Amino acid sequence: MDTLASQIHSPDISEGHRKISTGIGHLFPELLAEVFLHCIRENALWPRPNVTDIPMVLCRVCRIWRLVALATPRLWTHLSLTFTAGRARSQDATALRIWAERSQSYPISFSIRYNDGEPGRVGDLIEEARIHRHRWEQVSGLMPCAVFCGLWGPTTVEPSQSMLRVIYINILSDVTRYGPFRRIHGYPNLTCLLWRPILLH
Repeated sequence: MDTLASQIHSPDISEGHRKISTGIGHLFPELLAEVFLHCIRENALWPRPNVTDIPMVLCRVCRIWRLVALATPRLWTHLSLTFTAGRARSQDATALRIWAERSQSYPISFSIRYNDGEPGRVGDLIEEARIHRHRWEQVSGLMPCAVFCGLWGPTTVEPSQSMLRVIYINILSDVTRYGPFRRIHGYPNLTCLLWRPILLH
């Protein structure tokens, strides 16, 4: 935060800061970061990659808030991805990459809710998620079994290196076809595995 403080107190930033220097504008960067984190903790839902949701909205208030938000990796450790009509699925892969970069080396948790999704259609998201598999802490959501199996596809990450603690998944389709349980083994920190198949006929 020392580098951040020097950026905030540069002439250009200080002038802008004086214009909003009431209440929360007086806080030191460390305290402002804690306020931001409290906003995240107060929200029962994980953040979505939406400019109107925390943490992204914090980056749009002013330059100071943007600097603090980007310098607070814990703001970017949780992400919820839900397929909605009109939203390109490639955007979800981009969002996951941004969250992974901004959370630095912290464990990351994400939720995926796709009612459908052949691996080929969500391949970019699956590939991006696998890159960071050693940092996964919680994985949850609702997805086709093929997507889940894609997430646990080949990777250079050994399960023994994983931070994974929780898996909470609702699986769509016939789980016996893929045998996904064979893919989940050797994770020393795994403490919770909740699995509910939703068979499609």
